[in-house]
Amino acid sequence: MTYLYVFIGGGLGACLRYAIGLVYPQHLIWGLPTKTWIANVLGSLLVAIAFSVQKNLPQQSLVEAMVVIGFCGGLTTFSTYILEAYHFILHKNYGSLAFFIFAHHLLAIIVFIIFLRATDTILGVKT
Repeated sequence: MTYLYVFIGGGLGACLRYAIGLVYPQHLIWGLPTKTWIANVLGSLLVAIAFSVQKNLPQQSLVEAMVVIGFCGGLTTFSTYILEAYHFILHKNYGSLAFFIFAHHLLAIIVFIIFLRATDTILGVKT
């Protein structure tokens, strides 16, 4: 049954992300793509609320499955990432937090560039 809640939440989150893209197709705020920024900030807000609500529940709940994993997973690019970063802050492990953030962003950019170029090369696409 939990899979169904994740599935429903993910579908709804993805639909909201799509809708945000329709409203803000190419606009920029502070040099950031608006649709991604709005989705990620909204997702962070929802993860924070869900995490807070879940703390008062006796066990892992459907709140996490439907809201955090499903809805925010479909909406954002980093619903779990932000929660993992928070745990470093909670435990005052700031060195690991800095490395965690740096490694995620740098590795994601490097992997994207490498695989974009490799795929372009394989498909014969000029960049």
